[in-house]
Amino acid sequence: MLSPLKNRNSQQKLLDENDLPQIKSDFIRTYGYDLWKEIPLNEFFELLPEMHKYIGKQESLRIATLKYYGVKNPK
Repeated sequence: MLSPLKNRNSQQKLLDENDLPQIKSDFIRTYGYDLWKEIPLNEFFELLPEMHKYIGKQESLRIATLKYYGVKNPK
């Protein structure tokens, strides 16, 4: 089986050990701690793009809500 990290194109940032705590935190926030303990590594890498898409939608909603309430620089 090929590594999912090798399938990324050259314009995207490669993952390293400094990214793992944030990825773990994002995964637990999205799917829960119980799934984190039980998920195999290949399924984790399959869920990773969907997880990032979901978190991006959450962030877009948060920024839109802050703009609606009149916050000038929502970040």
